[in-house]
Amino acid sequence: EDGSITGFYKAAETSIGYYREPGNSGYAADDPLMEKHLKSCIDGSGSQVDCLLSPGNQYIQCIEDCKLELCPDEDSQADCQSTDEECLMKQKWCPQYTIATLTEEEDQSEKRGYIPLTNYCHDMNGRFTQEEGMAVKVYTPSTYDLSR
Repeated sequence: EDGSITGFYKAAETSIGYYREPGNSGYAADDPLMEKHLKSCIDGSGSQVDCLLSPGNQYIQCIEDCKLELCPDEDSQADCQSTDEECLMKQKWCPQYTIATLTEEEDQSEKRGYIPLTNYCHDMNGRFTQEEGMAVKVYTPSTYDLSR
């Protein structure tokens, strides 16, 4: 995992890293594709609870599925000709998103989940587990190495 799933990237040689939240963090709580994230939070007693945003929480909301657009910096906004490789190489692409805040009204009509940053044992489906032989021990290129 290089950070593209969890959003945790190493910032520098001496740094432990920083958190970059994955896109569309305010997903609909009834989205079956996001269930593994919704069901991956625990409370203070260790019981599973849904990972739900509270009114006032901010989240990243993708625009057009986080479609890429030229970044707002000067190099990226330059009017490059298709044959000007030097100019084109300086251009950077950024995902389209907005930072939204969950309101009381939105919370009443549609619950929104978030993706937690965790260090707990999980199974191949992303759910917390302490069951021997079911916790993912190491990620390998095409399979999971389960602890025994």
